[in-house]
Amino acid sequence: DLAPDVKVFERLREARQTNGRQEPQTVLAQFLPKALAQFIAANSGVTGHLADCSDNKLLAIGAAVKAWQIPEAALAMRPMIGPATFVVPLENGVEAPDQLTEALGPRHVMGGLCRILAYLTGPGEIRHAAIDPYLGFGELDGNLSPRAEALRTALSRAAGMTAELLTDIRAAMWSKFLFIAPV
Repeated sequence: DLAPDVKVFERLREARQTNGRQEPQTVLAQFLPKALAQFIAANSGVTGHLADCSDNKLLAIGAAVKAWQIPEAALAMRPMIGPATFVVPLENGVEAPDQLTEALGPRHVMGGLCRILAYLTGPGEIRHAAIDPYLGFGELDGNLSPRAEALRTALSRAAGMTAELLTDIRAAMWSKFLFIAPV
């Protein structure tokens, strides 16, 4: 949880109502280091002013900041989920896919994890080091579905990152969790 005392989605919605010309990273920088705020906004696919951001886009930013708000975010996402929409949570831990499945249904959720080594070097400065960024994902039932393969194909085009389609995403998530839990 990058901002334990902040309800990110609510803060972004309030800022959109009071000053829609702000950019999302400006609001995020009020409680996160500036570089991290910029990174989260950029990697959530959100550009432009808050007035141009749908609730869906604001939720994407909120989910990047708050793993513990997954159940609340999933309920808010429900009206935006179409027949072919699926969600791949990348938070540390193992509960997010089940929480999302409970709210959205099993056909709308895959499991996922990421591996990246980064650290703060100073106020607003984050350094990526050591390993190349990695994204693993897969269907919760272990099937190699066309949608999972399509996501793998799309992510394989991203420069500087490895994307892997896994047949046992739950085991991979538990393995990562057991690795980071003692830290």
